[in-house]
Amino acid sequence: MKLALRIEVATARGIRIGVPNLLRVLAAARARASFFFNVGPDHSGRFLARMLRPAPGYRGGWMACQWGLGPLFSGTLLPAPELGRRYRDALRFTRDAGFEVGLLAWNHAAWRTGAADANGPWTRLELVRGIERFTDVFGAPPVGHAAPRWQMSAHAYRLLQQLGFGYGSDTRGYRPFMPVCNAELIACPQIPTTWPALDELIGMSGAGRVTPAQAPDRLLAAADAAPEDLHVWTVRAEFEGIRLLPVFEAVLSAWAARGGELVAVGDVAATLDPKRLPRHRVGGRTLVSGPPPMAQQEGEFLAAPEAGTRLQP
Repeated sequence: MKLALRIEVATARGIRIGVPNLLRVLAAARARASFFFNVGPDHSGRFLARMLRPAPGYRGGWMACQWGLGPLFSGTLLPAPELGRRYRDALRFTRDAGFEVGLLAWNHAAWRTGAADANGPWTRLELVRGIERFTDVFGAPPVGHAAPRWQMSAHAYRLLQQLGFGYGSDTRGYRPFMPVCNAELIACPQIPTTWPALDELIGMSGAGRVTPAQAPDRLLAAADAAPEDLHVWTVRAEFEGIRLLPVFEAVLSAWAARGGELVAVGDVAATLDPKRLPRHRVGGRTLVSGPPPMAQQEGEFLAAPEAGTRLQP
C-alpha cells in the first residue's frame, strides 16, 4: 500500500514553523512527500475573515482559529509578504532536502475564494504569475499543481494542460484519472486526494466529529474501506505542521507499522500512463467541512454500462 503525502504551504507561518516541523518528522520516518507552495502574497487574513462568518452548521470559526493570530491579519491589518521572495531560501531548502516541490498558487487566498467562478483571463494570470515566481525560486517550472482547497474550473483544468503541468492534484476522488470537463478531455492526469483532511475530521460538527486522538484510527479505517491500494492525503503546514503535529506523527507511525510506503505525489505520477488511465468527469460538491464546493472525481466518461442500465455520459 502507498500513501502519497500532498502538503500545502499557504502562509508565512506555515513556511517558518510548519515546514521545518514536517521536514523533521518526515526525515525521522524516512518518508517522501510533496510540498506545494503559495509563492505570491500571503493574503490569508482575507479568507480567514470569511471563515469566521461561516454558513450555518459549518465550524469555520474553529478552523480559522487553528491558523493562529498572524495569518488572521496578513493582507488585512498587516502588509502581505510575497512568500517566494521573502522565503526563497526556505523553499529551496525543502527541495534540497530531497522533497518534491510544486505549485499551490500565486495567491492562495484569491484562488481559494475565487477560482471556481473566475473567468479564463483571471485564471491564466494567476497561474502564469505562480509559474514565473516558482521558476525564479527553483530554476525550473513546476511539474505538479495542487489547487487550494480543491477549487477548480473548466478554465483551470484546461490551462494545466496548456501551461505544461505534468499532473494536477486538484480534486477529491479515489484513483488517478484523466479529467473530462464539459465533455472535453484534459490531457493532464489528476491524482486526487482520497483521505479526509484532519481539519475536516476534527472540525466537523455532530455525531461524525472525532477528537485528535481518534483521527489516526479513523483515517486508517478509511484506507481499509477503500478499493484501491493507493491513497493520497492532504496535509497543511499550518495545521499538521503546528498544532496537529503529534497527530501527523501518529498517522505516519501507524502507516509504517502496517508496512505501508510513504511517497511523493510525483512518485505516483511517474508510474502513470495517461493512455491507460480511466477518463472521469469532474464536478463539485460540498463536503462535511462546509462550503464552497470542492472539485470532485465523478463517474467514468463513456464507460460501458452495466446490463440493464442506460449510459449517461
